[in-house]
Amino acid sequence: IRKDLVLDTDEAAIRRAIKNILFISRGDLPYDKIDFGSGLPQYLFENITPVFETLISDEIVRSIRAYEKRATNVKATVKVSPDFNAYEATIYYRPINKSNTVTLNVILERVR
Repeated sequence: IRKDLVLDTDEAAIRRAIKNILFISRGDLPYDKIDFGSGLPQYLFENITPVFETLISDEIVRSIRAYEKRATNVKATVKVSPDFNAYEATIYYRPINKSNTVTLNVILERVR
């Protein structure tokens, strides 16, 4: 067996899974998991306003709770960054069987 593949474990694996969930739109996967992903892309093409902070935060929490069972106590805060046409999301979660809270910072921006 070759050792050229690096595996993510524990917190790194959860972090990678959360990013995948957030950046995959619903319906992008053609097979069994047609509802997998988040609805974030629909908000990213709206005008950048503080109104969407709450909507995006709620969607992040809903998506992670639905698809990442290794993360508990999920919370998210979102700030508008109008100069960069983006949102800055800070996600807090606790991996199961761990006592520490992990913070994940993600920049959400439009990709055409």
